Amino acid sequence: MNCLERIFGRQKPLIAMVHLPALPGRCGYNAGDGMARIIDAARRDLGALRASGAAETALLLEVIHPFEFDEAAVIDELAESVRYWREALAVDAAAEG
Repeated sequence: MNCLERIFGRQKPLIAMVHLPALPGRCGYNAGDGMARIIDAARRDLGALRASGAAETALLLEVIHPFEFDEAAVIDELAESVRYWREALAVDAAAEG
């Protein structure tokens, strides 16, 4: 038994990452589409992972800012992102449920 099998319970686990389109305040963000476009893209990718047989998924929010950004603004932005994702995931859970 290899280490992946010990950790995941299968020899060849599917490990993937969903990359999001540009978020608010970043180059390439389309304010006209808003967060709905970003959430829809993540839903589509997560749906593909589930359809492939992925047993579990996790959402990691990582904010990478240039050092020039004000720390309070970074924390506010992360909190806003968490609010968006909580709402989006609650909608998905209710639809599945």
